[in-house]
Amino acid sequence: MRRFTNTIAVSLVFLILSGCASTTLINTEPSNAEIWIDGINMGYTPYSHTDTDLSFSTKTVQLKKGGFQDATHVIKRDQMNVQNTVLSFLCFWPGLLWSWEYPASYTFSLVKNTADLYDMNFESEFEYVALSN
Repeated sequence: MRRFTNTIAVSLVFLILSGCASTTLINTEPSNAEIWIDGINMGYTPYSHTDTDLSFSTKTVQLKKGGFQDATHVIKRDQMNVQNTVLSFLCFWPGLLWSWEYPASYTFSLVKNTADLYDMNFESEFEYVALSN
């Protein structure tokens, strides 16, 4: 009986602790944008982000790609994981702090940088050619 109780206790701790981490996939249209999360360069999109922050925590995501405007977005751990919430509520109250997760994925559309078009110089030199009859 004691072995069974220990097995249940270990299983519950494992389930609760495994619910602490949350993962989300960050995509961009077009892909291969440089991604910065909370000021740290994480590489390029698509990017799989995992952390163990508390429920309802936020991260600032900055996206940069040549020819496109830099973009800043916020991702938030605000999707309820019913299994983790119920287990945390029944067995381990502090586990409620980690029972919400990131959505499965985010997709951000980058806007083409049109400012370069306005800086173009349309002046040109004309060459005069004499026409003969």
